[in-house]
Amino acid sequence: MRLQLKVHKIALVAFAIAFAGIAKAIGLGSVSNAMLILGAFSFLVQFGLQFRLSSRLAIPVVFLTAYLMIYLVLTASAPTAAGMKNTVSIFVGAMFFLFGAINAEKLAFGASCQNIFFVTAVFCAVLAPSLGDTNKNAISGISMYMLLVSGAILVHRKRLDRFPALLAFATVYIVGQMLGHRMAVASGIIGALVYFSLIFLPFQTIRRILLSVVTASILLLVAMYTGLWDLNIRDSNDLFVAVSGRNAVSGRQIIWPIIVNAVSASKFTGLGTGMSFSNLYNSDWSAHSLYMQVYLQTGFLGLGFLVLALWSIWWCIGKPRRRDTMSAYASATMTVVILHSATEVYLTQVNLMIGALAWLTLGLCIGLINLQRKPNNTRETNTICNETDLPPSIHQQCRAN
Repeated sequence: MRLQLKVHKIALVAFAIAFAGIAKAIGLGSVSNAMLILGAFSFLVQFGLQFRLSSRLAIPVVFLTAYLMIYLVLTASAPTAAGMKNTVSIFVGAMFFLFGAINAEKLAFGASCQNIFFVTAVFCAVLAPSLGDTNKNAISGISMYMLLVSGAILVHRKRLDRFPALLAFATVYIVGQMLGHRMAVASGIIGALVYFSLIFLPFQTIRRILLSVVTASILLLVAMYTGLWDLNIRDSNDLFVAVSGRNAVSGRQIIWPIIVNAVSASKFTGLGTGMSFSNLYNSDWSAHSLYMQVYLQTGFLGLGFLVLALWSIWWCIGKPRRRDTMSAYASATMTVVILHSATEVYLTQVNLMIGALAWLTLGLCIGLINLQRKPNNTRETNTICNETDLPPSIHQQCRAN
């Protein structure tokens, strides 16, 4: 019997994440990031040249690649260690997105190697950071996206049942309440509301309205914290305290105007890929918004391609089929990611443990949607036929098979 020396691509990524979690637990943040990068590179080397992208999945890949190239070019023109790190973080996010999209079937149906990946990911995302000196926002963010990954798998396997999605968002809400993390609480509520709106109301119409509302909400948030159009967050602080019991004046009303003023002389290309708020102001604060951070570093050029990349993932969800709970769940999760990015820097920078899981969640959702729409899928047909609440046409197809 020959020994198989070739390590499976998914096992490599799994063990890379395992080492990353252990390193994070003992306080070696740089080692943690290095292992995540190793996992992304191992996936690219072992599998990256072999897969075939569907026409829909190719669109977000193109925009993510363009976004990465902007950072590569600007970093090469003015190299800094921070700029290189930020550039690599985009690559890691893109690889985890592809990993989730391409391996969706194996992750969802629990082949042995994928079980290893999932168990190690759970260990690193939930247990390992809790052993180290990790702040509540990081633990909450990591836990939230692991719950959303689990929710995607449950929604796919029980697609005729609306309960798994509710369970996922309700658990996110509970974790947010336990940790005192407002964004997780809001994510649970918003995710559930968006999901059920898409389930019970006209899907495409609600999605267009939702995209408009999300865009307007982010613009309003930026305007209130930067003082645009004579708006001021302090004017709404009393109402915010009355509703949530927390202060709305979180420091962003100081941070965001400084960033806007600093970039005013270089709006198109920003101030450099290695820039952060601490370079502008003597503090350890971050920009507290991915969009503001990208605008600071790469101006409207980088921000525009980031928005296009997120929009293309949203577009990739496509038109749903009848009782398509997976598309509704993916849209709700996408809404959570977009709004979360408006208040924290995590998707392509700063905390790769959260960002990698967020990209994995989005990729998995897209992969599962494509899997459900794939014709002549025997495993899918067998899974659907196990359900009891089916239209007569599906019952006939099951008997024919």
